[in-house]
Amino acid sequence: GTTIAADFADTGTHDYLMIFIDDGAPTEISLGTGLTNYILATGLADTTHKIEIVKKTEPYDGHVTFGGFYLDDGKSLVTPPSLPSLKFEFYGDSNPSGYACESIFDAGDDLYKNAYYAYPGVVSRMLNAQYASTAWGGIGISKTTTILDDVWDRTVPNNSTPVWNFNNFIPDCVVINVAANDYYWNATQSEIMTGWESFVTDNLRTVYPNAHIVFANSIGWAINEPADYLPLTVQNLHNAGDTNVSYVLFPWLWGGSHAVVEEHAGFSNILAAHIANELGLPAPTPDPLDCLGGPGELYNGDFEMVPIGNDRENQASGWREWRNNGTISTVVTDAAGAYSGSRYAELS
Repeated sequence: GTTIAADFADTGTHDYLMIFIDDGAPTEISLGTGLTNYILATGLADTTHKIEIVKKTEPYDGHVTFGGFYLDDGKSLVTPPSLPSLKFEFYGDSNPSGYACESIFDAGDDLYKNAYYAYPGVVSRMLNAQYASTAWGGIGISKTTTILDDVWDRTVPNNSTPVWNFNNFIPDCVVINVAANDYYWNATQSEIMTGWESFVTDNLRTVYPNAHIVFANSIGWAINEPADYLPLTVQNLHNAGDTNVSYVLFPWLWGGSHAVVEEHAGFSNILAAHIANELGLPAPTPDPLDCLGGPGELYNGDFEMVPIGNDRENQASGWREWRNNGTISTVVTDAAGAYSGSRYAELS
């Protein structure tokens, strides 16, 4: 048909959806409370189309109820293609949730969150896998306000019931990226490592005995940072008899800010290659948005905008603009003055 609409209800007023039609550029919908009908696409050719609906925003922004599609008179849904057999599951904090990944100013507005371009989504698309992601800002493994142990088995993020039925989705690989927040709560190495190890042995292995587990963390942003403890943690698990566990380290290039889209692409290239190697999968095609340099390089890409379907002043790019006490860096669009592409950075 030519038009598709749907009913959605949100528990809050902070959730955004992205709508993809036929794998084209996405449009965005800001949801409100109460079941509301939204036009998702119109003016399409009268033929079969594909629609993909993505919740951009984090668990604490609310959860969304889907109330069904509306089609042109006489039109109907067709049988979708089979889902990929490969399955991944991710547990993490604000970086894997896509917090501020569209903002070079690390803006925390809900508008700039985007789970689709965070590395869990990118890795899963690179390796043609279904995925589930339980990730949101502020979560920790040992002593933060929200502990992963307390929420990992929830069906609805902010409600303790109903408990999730783990037989509904059995992953081939589970990725854990959490502990940065514990660092800011002054958690010790022992507390963080105990949290990681017990989460695997007491939780994950009770429901996923055969999944490969990957610990991921970012290195280079602090002294005595959690990433320093990963090799020993994985070795402890191996020594205890669980050898189906590994780790990857991501380079940290953005100071105290969250990763943007290009950095998530770089993380994805590292993690996807690692998972493919561990699971015996074909090597993935690298994400071209990757702005990370190779070994020995410090490289953050150029100053061009990432074509992710949005047109915003501070849309994500590999570099950070900076505003502090009247000192402002800006990105100037001037192809004649740019070393390459059409943009360059200027500091006043």
